[in-house]
Amino acid sequence: MRLLTLTTFAAALCASVALVSLPASAQQTANLSSCIKIADQVQHALAANPQAPNHEAATREQLTGRGFCANGFYSRGVASYEQALKFLGVDKSSLE
Repeated sequence: MRLLTLTTFAAALCASVALVSLPASAQQTANLSSCIKIADQVQHALAANPQAPNHEAATREQLTGRGFCANGFYSRGVASYEQALKFLGVDKSSLE
């Protein structure tokens, strides 16, 4: 009887965690098109700033962003791309 109660409690806890995490992903603001847009901006910024002191770090962030976006983690991908722009000293709003 005690095992049944513990199992039921564990199942309820897992279900509540799953339900809480669903709205978070549904409210995600980034999407594939935002990844594509900022990826293009980063590509142009890298080409325009080959002598930037943080060019290698920006390239690594670009690759990280590409991986996140390719696997559906759009917010993380956009954040990595934004970090790449920061490494290059490029203001994202100036590219839009």
